[in-house]
Parts: sequence; structure tokens; C-alpha cells
Amino acid sequence: MMIKNVFLLFCAFSISIYSGAQSLQFEEALSKAHLGRTNRDSALLKANRAFELAQKENSEESINKALTYIGAAYYNRRETDTARFILNKARPSLKKGSFEHGMATWYSGKVCLRSAKYDSAKQYYLQAKEIFAQLDSVLFVSNCLAEIGLTQGMQGNYSEALKWFTQSYENKLKNGLEAETDDDLHNIATVYMRQGSYDKAIEFFRKSIELKDGEGDYSPYIGIGGAFNLQGIPDSALFYYKKAYGMASAEKALGGVVSAAINISNIYFQKKEHRSAIDYLQIASATGAVSARSVPSVYGEMGKNYFGLKMLDSAKYFLMLGLEESFVVNNRQYKAETSEFLSMILAEQEKFEEAYDYAMMSMTYADSINRERRDDAITDQRVKLETLKKQHEIDALHAENQIHQYKQLLLIIGGVSLTLIGVLAFFNLRSRTNLKQAKLEEEKAVLQLELEKRQAQLSAHTLHMIHHKNGLEEIEQHLVELDGVGKQKIKNVISINKAQEKDWDNFNNYFSDVHAQFFDILKSHHQDLTQSEIRLCALVRMNLANNEIATLLNIEPKSVKMARYRLKKKLTLEEEQDLNSYIQKLELAGSRMRQG
Repeated sequence: MMIKNVFLLFCAFSISIYSGAQSLQFEEALSKAHLGRTNRDSALLKANRAFELAQKENSEESINKALTYIGAAYYNRRETDTARFILNKARPSLKKGSFEHGMATWYSGKVCLRSAKYDSAKQYYLQAKEIFAQLDSVLFVSNCLAEIGLTQGMQGNYSEALKWFTQSYENKLKNGLEAETDDDLHNIATVYMRQGSYDKAIEFFRKSIELKDGEGDYSPYIGIGGAFNLQGIPDSALFYYKKAYGMASAEKALGGVVSAAINISNIYFQKKEHRSAIDYLQIASATGAVSARSVPSVYGEMGKNYFGLKMLDSAKYFLMLGLEESFVVNNRQYKAETSEFLSMILAEQEKFEEAYDYAMMSMTYADSINRERRDDAITDQRVKLETLKKQHEIDALHAENQIHQYKQLLLIIGGVSLTLIGVLAFFNLRSRTNLKQAKLEEEKAVLQLELEKRQAQLSAHTLHMIHHKNGLEEIEQHLVELDGVGKQKIKNVISINKAQEKDWDNFNNYFSDVHAQFFDILKSHHQDLTQSEIRLCALVRMNLANNEIATLLNIEPKSVKMARYRLKKKLTLEEEQDLNSYIQKLELAGSRMRQG
């Protein structure tokens, strides 16, 4: 019996030792997963090892801890959807207020930030900050503050971003973590750059350099170079870009080499030292570290520099490569810029039909970009209007609830006091008045939005007409040196395009949408005006300059001045009377008369 008890005691002791060893292995794997975050593959490997050990322990808490680091590793590997799924599974089951709970919440914020869900990201970061504050983890509190700054900066709220970045920086300084402030210094400097405060940006970039005694990190030098470049001081910018290039080359940091080389080539392009610019672009390309989205830009810059050297075939070759790559990454801005340069090269090579095609392509992409920006602005206004409408509906429901409460109170009291009835009637009337006023405000906002939309269409169409005719005139100028029948044929085509009445029909439609009664009022006061004079009145009403009117009417600016002078005579205006003011007053007076 005694031997049996000793044997059972020995087994229990052995199991205890094995279990303790396994727990120790789990904690060790978890620590390595945490410490190895910068090495993505290693971190994922260690986190998966911790997960396997946790499953052997059959410990739900350990499993969710391991899942937190697996989710973090997938985020660092840029597998965002997988990271989101794993973190959402682990986070609710973690011990509230634990370090892993803070980590899971923090990384959930990172996932939302990468997905451009800024409000959700901010909420996660605020929650994580509170958890880390309770754990006295100063560094992670500062990290959360900095991440909130990123959510603001990525939305263009630079003042708010600067506030959060500064809090992160000061929190580290206050707690003796000055060595960890490099990212904060970069963030603060970048915000100052965005705000145009270049001296402040340079000040914080230099603090970053001093923090590391001028060694190790090339990025502050690129930042300072950028600040000088934006201020139009290319020689100083070039000095710092080359400093960054030397440091990145010494560290074999290919990303830094690419960034510095491209910036150096940009300065040489500004200085018209195209051969040097090409040399650095070739260095950047040869690293093999140029990102897919930057490839069209590198090829495009090569083409522009060869164009500057008048090596048109080489310029055309690289610009065509850049255009092809811009289709791969679907970057319309690159497409517009590259097409424009190709048009210029082909025009110099007297390949006018191809030049015209690329010029039209460039204008099409430019119009598309402008139209999208305008549509985005209109969409923003519509969202604001919908928000206002929802708020009015909420206010209306709130008012209805108040009315309902008042009626219930009236039924309960049963006419105890005429004064109470009077008070209820007053509130009822005021609520209805507020509802009516809110409806009127809503209708007014809708009308204003529609007017702004039509004004935007009119302006866009007018700019398109001017841009179109300017492009045709530029091609005409290239035809001056040509002789023969071919020249006359092209001129005839251009003249036909310039005289297109379809553009004027569209112009009249857009103009009438914005100035509904303008033409009727004008004709009712001046029946003898010709169609050309009525058209001139419309362009004057839009406050266009003489050179813009000349482009639209296909005449010389001095002819516009003569036409305005003859129009004033026909309208029987005194010499000192302003034609613009008269037409505006005539429209206003006519509109009031018709409304009356």
C-alpha cells in the first residue's frame, strides 16, 4: 500500500513538472513572438508555436493570447483581412485590462486605419490607451496617441494630428523615454511640412538627427531636403538629398536609395541638368526596389529628361513605357501627364495626327480627374444634406414625442386649468413652426445644392471649350512651318472644330439652367440684338476675361474690345457705364418684375 502511494505521488510530481515546463515554453514562445514583431515571418512562426502549446494545455486564456500575436503578425505581413478575423475572434475572450487585451485592441485600430475606417480606428486606439494607462505602459500609451494623430492626419485634419503627435512626444519625454521619440519627431515635422511651416519642420527633422548623433537614419535628411525644395532652394535640397543617398547606400537600405535618388533627379531636372537626372533615375531603377506605383513616375521622369536633351526617340520610348505602366496601376494623373508630353514630342516630330490623339487623351484624363473631384465635392454636400435631413427627422420625432406627452398629460389632468391648456397650445404651435421652418431650410438647401451643381456644370463646360480651342490653336501654330495641301486640309478640320455649334448649344443649355430668364429679359429690353451680341452678353454675364471670350468666339482680344464697345453703343450706355454691371442689374430687375 505504501509503495502504491509513493508511486502515485511520483506520477503527480512528474505531471506537475511536465505541465510547468510546457507553460514555461508557452510564455517563452509568446515573448519571442512579441519581441520579434519586426521580423514578420519569425513572429508568425513563434506565435503559431505558442498557439500549439496553448492547445496542448487546453487553456482558453492562453489560446486567445497566442491568437492576439498571430493576428498582429498577419497585420505586419499586410494580410489585413486575416488579421481582422483573428483579432475579432480573440479580443472579446481576453481578460479585460490585460496586456494582450490592450494589444488586440490596438491592432484592431491599426486594421481599421489601414482600411480607412478612421472613426472606428480612433475608438479602438482610445480604448487601448486606457488599458495601457492602467498597466503603466508609457510607451504603448504614447503609441496609441501617435496612432490617433495618424487618423487625423490621413483625413487632412493637420491641427488635430499635431495635437496628438505632440502629446505622444511630450509623454515620452516626461517619462524619460527620449530615445524612443524618433517617430514622433518625424510625425510632427511632417505635419508642419503639410501646413507649410517649413522652418518648424526642419527644426524637428534636425532634432531627429541629433537624437541619433547624425548616424543611422537617412530619412530626416530626405525630409529636410523636401522642405528646402518646397521653399524653392534647390541647392540646399540637393545637399541633403545626397547626404541621405550616401547614408542609405552605406546601410544598403534600398528603399532609401530609391527615395533619395528620385529626389536628386528631380532637383537636377529643375536645374536642367538632364544627364545627371537620368543617371540617378537609372540608379533607382537598377535597385529593383522601386514600388509598382512609382514605376510609371520613374519612366516618365526619364522621358522628360531625354526630352530636355532633345533626344526625342529616347524620350518617346520611356514615356510610352511609363504610359503602359500607368495603365497597370490605373493612375489617371500619370496617364494625363505622360500623354501630354508624348503629344509635345510627336508635334516636334511633325506627326500631328498622333500628337492630336495624345493631346485629346491627356485632356480626357484631365477632365475625368476634375469631374471626379467635382462629383466628390457634390457627394460630400449631398451627405451633409442627408445628415441635416436625418437630424430634422430626429428633431421632428422628438417634437412629436413632446406633443404626445403633452396630450397624455392633458387627458390625465382633464382640463383642470385653462392656463395649462394655453401652455400646451403654445408649445404645440411652436413645435409645428419649428417643423415648418426646418422643412423650408431643407428645401432651400436642396435648391442651393442644385444651383451649385448647375453652376459647376456651366463652369466646367466653359473651361472645356476654352481648353479645346486653346489645344487646336497650339496645333495650328505647329502647322505654320508646313506647306502644301496637307496643311490646308488640317487647317480646314481645325476651323470646322472651332466653329462647332454643338458646344454652343450645350453652353446655352447649361447657362439657361443657372440664369433661367436671362435671354428672355435681355430680348424684352433690346429686341434688335443679334445672336452674336446675345452670346457676348452671356459671356460678359459670366465675368469672363477678354482673352477667354476671344478664345471662345475664335477672334482676337482686340476684336472683343471693339465688340463690347459696339454693344454698349447699341444698349445706349454712357461711356463711363460698366457693361458687366448693367447686364447684372438688368437681369436682377427683370427677375423681380416677373416674380411680382
